Amino acid sequence: MWFTGLKVHVLSSVKGQPKEFYISPANMHDLKAFKNMYLGTIPRGSTLFGDKAYTCQNLEAELFASKSIMLLAERRSNSKRGQSLFYARHGRKIRKRIETSFSTMLSWLPKSIHAITDKGFILKIMILISSFSFSFIKS
Repeated sequence: MWFTGLKVHVLSSVKGQPKEFYISPANMHDLKAFKNMYLGTIPRGSTLFGDKAYTCQNLEAELFASKSIMLLAERRSNSKRGQSLFYARHGRKIRKRIETSFSTMLSWLPKSIHAITDKGFILKIMILISSFSFSFIKS
């Protein structure tokens, strides 16, 4: 038995529905993976909420200048810029909803995933995320 070192980065709606995802090696920093993520489906003027790993003043300015997308990341306690008032009031509540959605998605995972190759493992993860996304569609 062995482990494939992968991380799944998911961009989701406020309700927790996955919209975009990116699979990276486990040793890649979250910010670098976010920069590689496709953001073409994100409407102009959107607000993205992130955890402390996504704090980057240059990236925030670049996203806002190019696509009018506001990236609000939770600030570290020693941050010189401090937490925005909007994030303090609404961000934690929204992130809690999204984290709960991720926990639900993880509960769909079996105890072990049998895959012969890395590509097979990634394919099964992609199918899980897609299936979870379809669960948000009301019939």
